[in-house]
Amino acid sequence: MPGWAKHLRVIPLMLLALVLPVSVSASSVAIGIIYATALGILLWQRDWSLLPPRSVLFALAAYLLIPAVATAFSAPYLPHWNKVVEESWLKLLVMAVPVLLSGHRKSIVPILRVTLVISTLVSFYAIWQHFYGQDLVRDRSLMTEWGHFESVGFFGHKLSYGGQLMLILLVGISLAFREGFNRWRLLYITALGLLGLALLWSYARSAQIGLWVGMLVILLAWSGWRRRVGIGLIVMPILAIGALPVVRTHFWQLFSLERNITRLNLWESSWQGIKSRPWLGFGPGNFEDMMARFEVDGFYNARSHSHHDFLMHGVNSGLLGVLAALALLLTVSWLMWRVWRQGGPNAWLALACLAAQAAITVAGFFQVYQTDDEVEMMLYFLLGCGLALVGKEPHKDTSTLNPSSIH
Repeated sequence: MPGWAKHLRVIPLMLLALVLPVSVSASSVAIGIIYATALGILLWQRDWSLLPPRSVLFALAAYLLIPAVATAFSAPYLPHWNKVVEESWLKLLVMAVPVLLSGHRKSIVPILRVTLVISTLVSFYAIWQHFYGQDLVRDRSLMTEWGHFESVGFFGHKLSYGGQLMLILLVGISLAFREGFNRWRLLYITALGLLGLALLWSYARSAQIGLWVGMLVILLAWSGWRRRVGIGLIVMPILAIGALPVVRTHFWQLFSLERNITRLNLWESSWQGIKSRPWLGFGPGNFEDMMARFEVDGFYNARSHSHHDFLMHGVNSGLLGVLAALALLLTVSWLMWRVWRQGGPNAWLALACLAAQAAITVAGFFQVYQTDDEVEMMLYFLLGCGLALVGKEPHKDTSTLNPSSIH
């Protein structure tokens, strides 16, 4: 491959970084370009070592195939193959992104920095939404919590926006404090403050809890002055929630059984359905049919999903689907932990991936994020960047930033 062409592989990744916080449609186009470019590179070079380790490929294959098998055996319920594709194709980013970043680790920081900058610019709009209550993109008034507007950014729902903010904040925290003093840190801290306000005013409690758990992971990994910074980062969201009465009231309702009766009923209904078809579930797209048979009596203000990621996996593809999701989660986390333990200039990214995995797992106990494209795009893009660090890097890569460890 010509030398100039090798640098073109980074362009689709930069395009995705640019549009991720703004548009699902544009992000989908960028991801399609990433897949086409990665496939072209693999066919041209015939070098399968560009792909992630086999353990990831096997876990990913199980994660993609089991819902397909569940759909094939979903009778007497209808097979929804479109749902299988919709809920699977974004996960291929963990394969494609490492292919494009092979030999280009030095591009990871600029790429993720672009996403952080664009997300920060969007946060100005989200904060404006909180005070004025208008979604200019969809020409609508925003929903409220106790008379205060929910921020949604450029997305259709606060949970989609909050879930993406949760992930980009963890990237920003890890990136801002990855090494000694640098000229970017003050800008990073300002950006993190704005993003944090946007997340608070989204009133997305699951994402707020997930962020706190992710920051706890980072805190446990840091030492020295970073540990002291981490303690401050852990305490700050608690102080912010306590200082804002509406946020505090909304968050406190999480512990009210009366306010969460729909979520509890959906959990019980989902569990009853899983017990009836434990191995392969009902197939993606058949949640309403499951509810028609196993809905427990009680109040519901929504019936579209389980309000729990792992229960939703169980409804869609049974316990085998749950195990496949856990296998991918644990496999990627194990590899990221190994990269972090090795230290070096890119260990911050492995730590960000570990924090993101912990955050999305905990947040997923209260919400279904696997059907939020906005969140999955960011998650698997980030994990793909992290998996690009696994294994030996070609000698031609000059990405070393600093030989010091972040430990």
